[in-house]
Amino acid sequence: MKWNDVMPPVQSISLEEAKALMRSKSLSTYEILDVRQPAEYAAGHIPGARLVPLPELIAGKGEIDQNKEYFVYCRAGSRSQAACQWLSQFARVKAQSLAGGFLVWNGKSATGAYEHNLHLIHPQTQFKDALGMAYVMEEGLKRIYIDLQQHIVDEPCRELLKRLASFEDQHKESIVCSCENPDFLEDNPLLGQIAETGTRIDQLIEHIRLFLNRPEDVFDFAMGIEAQAYDFYMRLAQRAEIGATKQLFLDLAEEETNHLDLLSIETEQYHKNHPEKTFSP
Repeated sequence: MKWNDVMPPVQSISLEEAKALMRSKSLSTYEILDVRQPAEYAAGHIPGARLVPLPELIAGKGEIDQNKEYFVYCRAGSRSQAACQWLSQFARVKAQSLAGGFLVWNGKSATGAYEHNLHLIHPQTQFKDALGMAYVMEEGLKRIYIDLQQHIVDEPCRELLKRLASFEDQHKESIVCSCENPDFLEDNPLLGQIAETGTRIDQLIEHIRLFLNRPEDVFDFAMGIEAQAYDFYMRLAQRAEIGATKQLFLDLAEEETNHLDLLSIETEQYHKNHPEKTFSP
């Protein structure tokens, strides 16, 4: 007997339809599930997706929130169809399968294992401590942008990096406004060492100084690191057990989507003004 003989068919959704729906919803109301295997996820995944391999999902090992809507994908669509059938029948939640799977994804991808850098913040971390760590990570990415600005000759690149650093200052200011006593934020021993992705600043800078010599390279790098930051905040939110801490990371992830939208607009404008330029794939 085939799976489809006992399970009802489910709705597939195109990539553009899924993107439009997700843009219209709060991050707290839906989740993206990646039902591939861990090695596939680590090689590249949709930023913000939660890894729940299909066998684990069907075995009941993946936590499912009855109040959320689910967008599910795999490599090409077969596993996500089976996952959505299970979610609809047994978890009783609305689930839609991404037609074409990860093969049709045309946005920035995040990489790395689901657990990557999650050791930095314990699931039971209290709001104040999470706020302090968020401040550290925002400051970290700002310092990366400033360091690169000092080592790059091209003036348009320098101006773009200066603007990106100002974004992180705005994030920091919103964090300071959330504290009754913000003085403790500057006392964290990790300040200046960790970026928003959870990665050490010195490791990132050493890797990227070598190739950021054109504005299109800066756009590409910025969109990539902001996508990784969004992915990291979403993974932290998914794992957080304290309500206020979970909401903090969801809010920070939401701000990263705003950055990505702005960078996308700036990228499009740059290409219109410089039609001879192209991005690396």
